[in-house]
Amino acid sequence: GLSLWASLGSCQGVCPASIARLLLLSSTRTGASRSLRTPRSVLAATRLGHVLTSITRWRLATETCVSMSTGRSSSRCCRHFCTSAAGPSPGLEPPLLPPLPLVGSIVELQGLSRTELNGLRGIALSPSMALQQRGRCGICLDDGRQLSVGAANLVPIVTLDGIPGKGQGAFSRLPLKAGDLVLRERPALLGRLGQPPDRRQLKSLSSDEQRAVMSLHDAYVGGASGPTLEGIVLTNALPRGARSDETVLCPLASRFNHSCAPNAEYLWVESILAEEIRAVRDIYVGEEVCVNYFGDAVRQPSGARRIQLQEGFRFDCRCPVCTASGPEMAASDERRARLVRLGEDILRCRERPEEGIAMAEEMLEIMNIEGISGPRTVAQVCNDGFELSLLIGDDSESQYWAHLSYEAHRLGWGEDYPMTRRMRQYAQQPPKLEGSRPTTASTVTGRQRQAKRRDVKEAETKQVLEQGCDFALTALD
Repeated sequence: GLSLWASLGSCQGVCPASIARLLLLSSTRTGASRSLRTPRSVLAATRLGHVLTSITRWRLATETCVSMSTGRSSSRCCRHFCTSAAGPSPGLEPPLLPPLPLVGSIVELQGLSRTELNGLRGIALSPSMALQQRGRCGICLDDGRQLSVGAANLVPIVTLDGIPGKGQGAFSRLPLKAGDLVLRERPALLGRLGQPPDRRQLKSLSSDEQRAVMSLHDAYVGGASGPTLEGIVLTNALPRGARSDETVLCPLASRFNHSCAPNAEYLWVESILAEEIRAVRDIYVGEEVCVNYFGDAVRQPSGARRIQLQEGFRFDCRCPVCTASGPEMAASDERRARLVRLGEDILRCRERPEEGIAMAEEMLEIMNIEGISGPRTVAQVCNDGFELSLLIGDDSESQYWAHLSYEAHRLGWGEDYPMTRRMRQYAQQPPKLEGSRPTTASTVTGRQRQAKRRDVKEAETKQVLEQGCDFALTALD
């Protein structure tokens, strides 16, 4: 009893309500000293148990909030309430369990007795009510295995946290490699550009899903009126694939902020009807995971980007590129302006394919410097280089550009994407175009002058594209 009373001072490692429960049991157990079994001592222990239980609830609620906002798992959650054979004593409620990961988020398995599973990553599935009551969650691993794992053994690779002036943002809790899957989320709402959202879809969602949708930012809210579904969809909806007029609304994916030098990118996967976010470069622990909101417009200089962001999303970008010093921003604007001009000029180089290939190489170099060399961003440039190489009639050049295009499409769309399969075939056996001309002496001379520069660029480009060769997860069937 004295040791239990002494433990109340620190309450380290043991729940204070559990200590009070032990005191109550020790004061009422059969054979105890009469001095410990007086009505006053029993009443004091009972009241102390009620008070400390309230303290415990407050502390656990606080730690749970901190855990969800900072990404630190709470190791002090009280899961060890002491119970007698007759059940828990009055005033003590069932223990609070660690929060389950958000559906679609990627988690890493840690602290399992089956050590071969520790360190593996998987997708958090929607848990059944029975799993929720037990504090467990279904996880789908890369090899297709589905496991039931306790929440205490799951570490999300990213967590949401508040950012002054930016609402919420996603931050990495674990190191990420280029190509790693960060999120795979099925849309809550489907729509089409120019059409109002379907409120019947919203009503068909669960109450939690409805709250998740309506809590998203509305950039078009005005005056004292609150957010509207129309404004939320306009602000957060994503295209359902390239060049599609259909849209999807994914509440969790919408929490990722924009950067003009993103370290991740959105990927719509039609085969599984899900929106993915994948890292496009290595991301260190604590770094914010950001995506690109407006596609190829990210190539524009800062002034043009600022206008588009204000018109479409009503905010001023505060990413490192947009807040750089005067000389640095001027140099970046010059490179991106050059990138835009090259993108226009390369379309007029069919009669001058050697010049067009040099433009494609320069575009890849600028994209690498500016931090916008994600697979889907560079894919079109690689396609242009491949088409121009076919016009030259140089098989080795065609294989080189087909390989770059294959890697970009593989990392951006996956192995089963039609263009990925086609470019893989072309990298092994490039096609022949009617009307292509053999390499002339002048062309060889010109290419020799560029050989040294190309060797350097080839190594840099391959490094950028091959950083993400190993995906964390494959597509779900």
